[in-house]
Amino acid sequence: MNAVADASEDDRPPLDVTLTDRRRPGRRDYQNADLIALLRGQTLITDPEKAEAAARKTQSADDLAPARAVVIAVPIGAAIWTAIFAIWSSM
Repeated sequence: MNAVADASEDDRPPLDVTLTDRRRPGRRDYQNADLIALLRGQTLITDPEKAEAAARKTQSADDLAPARAVVIAVPIGAAIWTAIFAIWSSM
């Protein structure tokens, strides 16, 4: 139930103002047409070759970057915990 008795007294902005693009500045201008169609309940048939080429463009050039970060972070974390344990056990 709406707390406002008359809809003309509602202080919310009109709908057309809220439909403007409110994305943050500097955001990459990328829209996945398949995802938008899926969320809207529409079907979108695309050429598989074009879809694969578009997917290759958006993929990172280095797929192993996250794994490298983990390989670097684990020894650093282990060294920090070893130092903490050494300090704690010497007290």
